[in-house]
Amino acid sequence: ILSVFCILMSDSRGAIIGLALGIFLSLIIYVTLFIKRISKQKLIRVTALALFVLGIGASSVFLINKDRIAKFGDDGGERSMMITASYNMWKDHKAFGVGLSNWQDNYYGQYRPEGQREKGLSMPHNMIAYYLSTTGVIGLLGYFSYYILTFIGLLRLLKMTPSRALLLAGLIIFLAFGIHGMVNGTLNDKKISRVYFALLGFAVSSYTAYSLTKK
Repeated sequence: ILSVFCILMSDSRGAIIGLALGIFLSLIIYVTLFIKRISKQKLIRVTALALFVLGIGASSVFLINKDRIAKFGDDGGERSMMITASYNMWKDHKAFGVGLSNWQDNYYGQYRPEGQREKGLSMPHNMIAYYLSTTGVIGLLGYFSYYILTFIGLLRLLKMTPSRALLLAGLIIFLAFGIHGMVNGTLNDKKISRVYFALLGFAVSSYTAYSLTKK
């Protein structure tokens, strides 16, 4: 609860919507997987909770955007410029990209957009654009493969484990992290990644603990 409060106070729109959508989608997935095993009352409660969380997230982002527009005149920064520049990098380096450590040099160099003003930008605030521009098609396929296979694995573990609270939390973290990556850096940031993989690993370990006790 304290962490959520800090996220709200920091005006981090990406983190707010990522967490809200992560909880919403995880609860919907939970209901879909176990709809034949849960009571009507529980179904109503879980659905209401999912909609409530989504509503809080959407309204928070709307209010933050409204405040930013009033203060700064816009709310998007140079995100559209960064996406366009990243696409142009990829067009010239389709297979392997410009290199993971070279996005910043290229953005402020050959591919600098007209009207660009912000300083110190090191990635396009979108993980798909980042991997596409820096690692090309091959790297982007690896990024998608990680998310697809991890998602499938979490669903399989969720269905196989009677005590599902930690795995459901792991699914929330996984989805929130992926959604947040559409508007910010995630896997490319060591500080964030260490926390993410630690929490995800802790969640997955709940299945290992269950398997050992079962044996």
